[in-house]
Amino acid sequence: MLFAELIPQLPQVVASIVLIDFLRYFLAAGLVYLLAWKVFARRLAHRRILNTPPKFGQIQREFKNSMATVGIFALSGVFVHSMEKLGYTRIYVQIDQLGWSWWWASLLLIIVLHDAYFYWTHRLLHRPWWFARFHSTHHQSVHPTPWAAYSFHPVEAGTQALFFVLVVHLLPLHPLVLVIFLIWMILRNTIGHCAYELLPWQAATSGALRWITSTSHHHFHHAHNKGNYGLYFTYWDRWMHTEDIRYIANGNTRFLQHTPVQTTPPSHQA
Repeated sequence: MLFAELIPQLPQVVASIVLIDFLRYFLAAGLVYLLAWKVFARRLAHRRILNTPPKFGQIQREFKNSMATVGIFALSGVFVHSMEKLGYTRIYVQIDQLGWSWWWASLLLIIVLHDAYFYWTHRLLHRPWWFARFHSTHHQSVHPTPWAAYSFHPVEAGTQALFFVLVVHLLPLHPLVLVIFLIWMILRNTIGHCAYELLPWQAATSGALRWITSTSHHHFHHAHNKGNYGLYFTYWDRWMHTEDIRYIANGNTRFLQHTPVQTTPPSHQA
């Protein structure tokens, strides 16, 4: 396809991708919020990380910020779509081209690569200059809700959108792999901000799931503004000595013994 042939299609492409990105965020955050905060709120009461309600206007702010992120993510999607139509990406359609072995390996690889990308960009955003200008927008939610999943400054949103642009030019990826990855990304993100610990606690801290970031792992990051930078996995934090294991202490009391305790959130430091 030539660029001139692509231009007439762009308005419809833009509208479609904006709608898809909005629904991906809205349905994932809405579903996690509905289930954790409404439907199963009583049953999960002993799994709530802190007894601190969202501040007045917090959810509205998180949603508003997320709309800007949806727009930026959609822009990257339009760019990727255009590059794919022009033949510049490594996206392939026929699974037989590289086989099922690569299909599964590429799905695992894109998740591992994204986790590494997120860890190092997230850690950079916690440097004082970057934090004050950009990442502090996300950390306005000291005790976040699922709606905070995309609550970024536009510069941070652009930084995270860049991963998707880069990876489709570097790796051969099937469209279904990309769809599964995008669903995985938003679900893990909304669950990570849901304020309820959903993993079996002992397995999450010292057992089979210890390499998976729990909700408490990221919630503690919000409360303290440092450490626990990983998105999906804990190994980068452990390898780089940035995991703050104090997040485990309250969980041992609350989540293992099932005895809700009133907790006082630590002081918020910029």
